[in-house]
Amino acid sequence: MKRGRQDPKARALALTLAGGFVESLGTGNEQLVKPLLPCLLSEFPEIAWPLIGQAAISETGPRWILEFELREKPSPDTEARPPILDLPLETLFAWCQAHPDNAPAFVAATVPFLETDEEGAPTSSLHPVMKRLIDEFGHCPGVPAAVGRTMDSFSWMGSETSVLRLYREPLAALQDHAKREVRKWARAKLREVEDRIRTATAMDAGWKARTEI
Repeated sequence: MKRGRQDPKARALALTLAGGFVESLGTGNEQLVKPLLPCLLSEFPEIAWPLIGQAAISETGPRWILEFELREKPSPDTEARPPILDLPLETLFAWCQAHPDNAPAFVAATVPFLETDEEGAPTSSLHPVMKRLIDEFGHCPGVPAAVGRTMDSFSWMGSETSVLRLYREPLAALQDHAKREVRKWARAKLREVEDRIRTATAMDAGWKARTEI
């Protein structure tokens, strides 16, 4: 694989690995290939992505499993970067252009909603890839709902409000978006986030009161 896409054996191996990854989805064996996804997508996109991308938009394939695998980092020892971001952006967005009915929604469910800082902690800034996706495909079927799933998939330590508050600024900005579908979704999602913050704050206060008794 380190020989790169110019090497025939490396290309053949990339094709075999990508095909094996897709065929094994849902069996548990896909985890054997998952650590190699960053290399496959970044170094062999023209070989790996036609197979993986087709599975992502297939009506019969395990789309939700692939969504999870491309959203989650390969292993605890790697950078907190989902494999989908290793695919060249020109390949990713060309794929969305070619399949507007389902590809943008798949990407919206796998790309992070928030940017992260140098230590990997989420910030209150919209991730640049997510921003471009919303700007170009926010009107496409299923995209707003998929973005919402991405936002709801976060994990946190301590109070839930620590992450929910980070959503306020990007959602507020999206309320003035050029696309009507995005504006409508952002307003509804911001109301939902504010409701969740109030609920979480009340639960935090109740928990604190009980621990102080």
